[in-house]
Order: sequence, then structure tokens, then C-alpha cells
Amino acid sequence: MTWSGTVPLEMLDTGQQSSSGNCLTTSIYLDPANYDGAVFYLEVVALRSSNPCYVQLYDLTNSAALLTDNAGNGIEVYAPGAATRRIRSGAFTPAAGKNKLCLKFSAVCLIYTARIIVVQTNATKTRVQIPMFAEKHDAYGTMDAYFVEARAATSYAQTTPMKYTWFPKTAGAFAALSGNCWTFEAVLANADAGATSYATLYNVTDSATITGAEVSKAGTAIDVVDVSIADDAGNWHDGDRHEVYIKSSSASYAARLLAARLYVTLTSITALDVYHRISKASSATAAQSMMSARGLFPLNSYSPAPGGVYYQLAGYCATNAAGPYLCSDTTNDVGVTGWADVDSKNWNSATKALYRSADLSLTDSRRYVSRTAATAGTDQIGPGFIVVACVGAATGCPKMTDHYARLRRG
Repeated sequence: MTWSGTVPLEMLDTGQQSSSGNCLTTSIYLDPANYDGAVFYLEVVALRSSNPCYVQLYDLTNSAALLTDNAGNGIEVYAPGAATRRIRSGAFTPAAGKNKLCLKFSAVCLIYTARIIVVQTNATKTRVQIPMFAEKHDAYGTMDAYFVEARAATSYAQTTPMKYTWFPKTAGAFAALSGNCWTFEAVLANADAGATSYATLYNVTDSATITGAEVSKAGTAIDVVDVSIADDAGNWHDGDRHEVYIKSSSASYAARLLAARLYVTLTSITALDVYHRISKASSATAAQSMMSARGLFPLNSYSPAPGGVYYQLAGYCATNAAGPYLCSDTTNDVGVTGWADVDSKNWNSATKALYRSADLSLTDSRRYVSRTAATAGTDQIGPGFIVVACVGAATGCPKMTDHYARLRRG
């Protein structure tokens, strides 16, 4: 059995006002051996309103630049009119082995999203990413000096809960799992050279850390760290609410979280959910157009055809008013012309809840984003996704579990 589809790998959870050089906030591990039948691309949502800035994908492990043209440049970021624009590179070839990659800039530009796009054809294996965290959609700061989440405490918790993805690990969403098939990856630093930052996957339902799911980074230097997790790890339960928590070794110095990602490695493709992040977090009473994670939805790249396509996110709002909307922006890579609402959620609750829509009829190659309407209460919205439910067998995808059916009713 083989499978074809597109796997996005998010690199950037917060906007960066870049300067020239390497952006360590975007650090990520990539091993091309996890993917067969694969072609790799880099995609950014960025702004540079005057002379272009060139963005390279840089291999820190091998000290080599990827995505260079004959002049040594990378993706040209140039968006006249001072608006963010989605830009995709030509194909690149990553070096063999597990290598640490990051973005490298030639000049100053404002970049909100960076993702590696893996397009697989007739694949027998893959590695899917579930982004576990994102800053507010319009927030940015100085490159490698803007920390999305900080916590100066020695116990695990979250400072801003709405920034974190709620992952339910639903039975049936991924099949043929065994051994240490899960990986938790985080980009961390600490406010003090003598302190250590920690991040872990946390079972919120059971108020318990997940066995073997902790990573740490000592000192102030930014780096990416990861750990493998067994599918049967303690407290890693199907249907429970799983999120990322952080802590510091010192109550005087803050742990700094810059990115958090969960992966599942499949060496035999029977069933999988692919997560396309199309919006970051939001906290507002005013209407918001969330364009900073605009994505192209590659419906026709999936074969067999998906058994379901869903809008998924977590959030809350105490007032009874329209909440987040999934919007189609036709084929526009910039601006808001032509937006059309596809789906929406009214929270009407002050308690964080997970929402997954009914099966949606989306259009291939459309650009999708999220927006919010004005509300009397603050609409707290976490990262938003289009989730594609797939299998490798020609018989199609499994139906959603009863767990997700209950989410639709809620």
C-alpha cells in the first residue's frame, strides 16, 4: 500500500523582525530518511516593502546553505504595498541524516511563518508534525530576542494557555504505531546562564506529566532539543487533553519557550491525520483578520482521496457571539480580497474547549486563513488547523471516532 500527500513542518511559532544572519528561533531537526517519494520546499509568510531580503534554509549541522541560486541567494522576500505575502521556494535537497536546520537572512525583513513543505508521492513511510504552540498572529519582535512564552517557576504550568495546541491523541487517527514512534521537540533558552529551561508534554485531563516526554536546555543560548516517546508511555492516553507545559530550574530566572512540536513517525502508512496550520493564536474583542499563517491547501496531492477534512482549534469566550471563522481566500497570497467564510465556532463558554468541524468540502490550491468577529467578551483562540484524515489503503479513510463526534456537538 502506498500513500501520496503533503506534510507541512512548521519552523516558526512567532513573528521575527530579522537582521542578517542565522535565526536560531527557527531551528528544527530534519532527517529525509523519514520520507520516501519526497520533494522538499520552503514556504514563508513575510514582509519586505522596499529592497528584497533573501531567505535561505541553512544546515547548521553541515554548515551549508540550502536553496541558493547562482548568485548565492535564497527565497526573495519582496512584498510591495507593506502587506504580508505567502512565498514558496523551488525544490531543495536536504543532506542525508538527522540535521539541524534554521533560516538565514540577508537583510532585515519581517517574517511571521516559515514551514518546510514535504510533497510525497507513492510513499510507504512518513513523519507528521503537530505544531503544539503559537504566539498571537500579529505579534513579532527582534530576531532571537523575542520569547513567546516565559515562566520563572520550578513547577510545570502555562503562562498563556490560549497559545497552546490541544492534542487529543485520538485512537484511530494514527495506526500501525509501535515503539518510540512519537517525538517531542522544543526550542528553548533561559534568562540566566546558570539556569535550565524545561518543557514537557502534559496530560491536562489527568494532571500528570507524560513519562519520558521532557526536554531541557541549560543557559541563555537558543537551541532545539528533542526526545523520543513510546506510544504506550505513562499518561499518554487516547482521548485525553495533551498540551505543552514549561518550567525553570530557578524561580528567579525564566524558562523561555520559542517553539514546540510533536511528531509521529510512521514506517507503514495505514491511517494518519495531517495538520496544516492556517492561523496562530488570538486574544481580542475587536474583529481580527489572521493572515500571518496563510497556507495553500493541497487537496489534490492526497491519494487516496481523504476520508475527511476538518477545521480544528481550541479556545474559549464567555459571551454568546460568533467566534473564529475558517475563511477561503481563493488563490490570493496577499491581502483580504475575496475572503469567504467556510466554517465557524461559537464558544459561549469561559472554559477552554476543543472544536473539530464536520467534514468540509474545501477546494484544492485555495489559500485558507482564520478570522474573528467583534465580541463583547475576549475571544481567546489557539492555533487553527485544517486536519486531513488519510490512509494508505485504497478503501479510503476511517470514519471519525465517537470522540470527535462529541466535539462537533459541543
